[in-house]
Amino acid sequence: MKIVFKGELSPVCKNQLLKRSQKINKILIVTAVCTICSMVLHILSFAYGKYLLRYFGMAMSAVAIVTALIFLISTRQKNGNEAQIFPKQITITEKDIELLSTKDNCFSRKLQDVTKITETKTSYIFDFCLPNDTYYICQKDLLAEGTIDEFEKLFDGKIVKEKLKC
Repeated sequence: MKIVFKGELSPVCKNQLLKRSQKINKILIVTAVCTICSMVLHILSFAYGKYLLRYFGMAMSAVAIVTALIFLISTRQKNGNEAQIFPKQITITEKDIELLSTKDNCFSRKLQDVTKITETKTSYIFDFCLPNDTYYICQKDLLAEGTIDEFEKLFDGKIVKEKLKC
């Protein structure tokens, strides 16, 4: 069995991917703020001899380090190249999901790494185990090979309908 989504994403799907990428940027901002605050608290603790400031600084440093590690793990690329955000083709087999980007970079994930698929009106958005790739999105009307029924059967139990915001 082979399911292929091929073509250029619509502006709606591109916007969905950009919003997911913005979540990663929020992690970066939290990391930067925690790092700066912890450095200031450490300097103040040594200047005033207050151990409480030093403990708060260590806590902020720990948050910054954990956040930075999560960011590095979640955005790690296998071949070291920066991934183009928009996929040109996604091929799903019984074992793998292969993504060909608009810059002809090829990425592959195991089918078993899929934790959840969010179904929207126009697309299916994949969530994976770490490292999480935000670029896997299948626009429903770009289905070139296979059927939606085969797709839903393959990922039975992992597809969650998007909650509409009122």
